[in-house]
Amino acid sequence: PFAGDCKLCSNSKLHPCTEYRCRSLGKNCNFRSSDNACSAGKLEDIPPPKISLNKTGEQSGFKIGQSLYYKDALEYSFEKRLGVHEPFSFQFETSNPTRCRLSIFPPAITPESISNAVIPLPEILLNDYDYKTKYNVTIRFPSSKFTQLNAYNLFLRCFDRQGTQNEETIIKIGVQETANDNAPPEILNITARNRVKKEQANGFLIFTNEPFNLCKYSFYDNMFESMNSINCTTEERNIIYDINYPLGSYACNANIFLPENSSQILFSCEDKSGNRNENYLYKFS
Repeated sequence: PFAGDCKLCSNSKLHPCTEYRCRSLGKNCNFRSSDNACSAGKLEDIPPPKISLNKTGEQSGFKIGQSLYYKDALEYSFEKRLGVHEPFSFQFETSNPTRCRLSIFPPAITPESISNAVIPLPEILLNDYDYKTKYNVTIRFPSSKFTQLNAYNLFLRCFDRQGTQNEETIIKIGVQETANDNAPPEILNITARNRVKKEQANGFLIFTNEPFNLCKYSFYDNMFESMNSINCTTEERNIIYDINYPLGSYACNANIFLPENSSQILFSCEDKSGNRNENYLYKFS
């Protein structure tokens, strides 16, 4: 509810007032941890959260201006063009604890068409259920041949515990295709689906920075041709935008039987141009 009876949080002797219960009563309800009290605040007195990008590292090359889309919102334009599948990192802070979403739009979108825009890239939830003030985001973009775009508008939308939302902050970024792809794929991370157990099959997720033709594995540092093949391949459309995984990555789902004497697996993947990464070492006990 938008406004509720916050006193109801403390009306039960069996169930003490908690922050979750207090917040669920209404957006005007504020929890005080010092005495577990839930009191009503004036919604009109709650300012929307403000977003500020940190000027560190690669973020030093941006221009700041007023947004064309929202009154009193800022627009950050990054001058350096980014290669497709290359990482773009930025950090930002919010004036009070928030949950934030990142939406990706074409560069020439008009304010009137934002709600109806069609783009093959989803909205990204940057944090699940935790509210926080500091964010560190690394994202990659797919090939322009897939999206038909060479630039993007990233819309940052954050809302606090009361549901108050900021005027969306926009980050403008350009991308460019590589004429000749001579770079090997990069394995960003490997995770086991469950606790690793020997003498049985185990599930692993292999995340790469670009689509691949195939991936292989070995328990020894073998040449690619001598490694065991994994039945997986990806295309540009398989790009992953889930905060629980590397944003803008591609996943290979492997099912590998681990011998009793094994303690490591080496992985290698081949991209669409035939480039292969050096063996990536994954250790386990």
